[in-house]
Amino acid sequence: MLIGLVCSVKKEASRIVTEIKDQTPSRYFNLDFLSGVLKDRKVVLVFSGVGKVNAAYATSVLLCRFDPDIIINFGIAGAFPGLNLPIGGIALSEEECYADEGILLDRGFSDMRFIGIPLIKSNGKDLYNMIPVSKGLLNQAKSGLQRYNIDYWSGRFITVSTVTGTKHRAEYLWRRYRPVCESMEGAAVAHVARASNKDFLEIRGISNLVGRRDRRQWDCETAASRCEEALLRILEHL
Repeated sequence: MLIGLVCSVKKEASRIVTEIKDQTPSRYFNLDFLSGVLKDRKVVLVFSGVGKVNAAYATSVLLCRFDPDIIINFGIAGAFPGLNLPIGGIALSEEECYADEGILLDRGFSDMRFIGIPLIKSNGKDLYNMIPVSKGLLNQAKSGLQRYNIDYWSGRFITVSTVTGTKHRAEYLWRRYRPVCESMEGAAVAHVARASNKDFLEIRGISNLVGRRDRRQWDCETAASRCEEALLRILEHL
């Protein structure tokens, strides 16, 4: 089994890079890949860059060049205050949501279902803004974290093009989606994995609370470190 790992930036995966054994670097289509063995699992890691297009592009090249059996997206994210996730907490996605794709009318935002155009067809089903994750893989991840007594929160993740930096916007997104956290890549990685019939998992370490932007309250280093630790424990359980 080959596991594809997708992370947006290198500083969120410094430990993972260090712990990969038998490293073989490669470069395809302006993307750097690192193949090797991590926790006795064959892996290939790619740094996608920030945002949905970069994430989808990197995942597509990863699939075409290496054909992994599983895709795992990991890194840091902002958590919504309504769930009381602590900074450094771990979140697992149960469903991926494109929060921006749709239409903005005078009466407010409507998603792709309102427009009537699915973003993807999968297993004969039209998928609009919501992309399901692989339940079997998710359950394995939960079991791996439980085995090592690592607390986690799970639920819907939203993917945005613009990071939320106001209390008003955060409250709107919470009312509409009840999300655990937001990132800028997750749904795009899930989209490509789903289109390619590959199992997908997303795990995030919480760096901040979504709302009024105050970088003094962020802790990206702890979030990345905790996420890497959780990912390593999950890999041991796969």
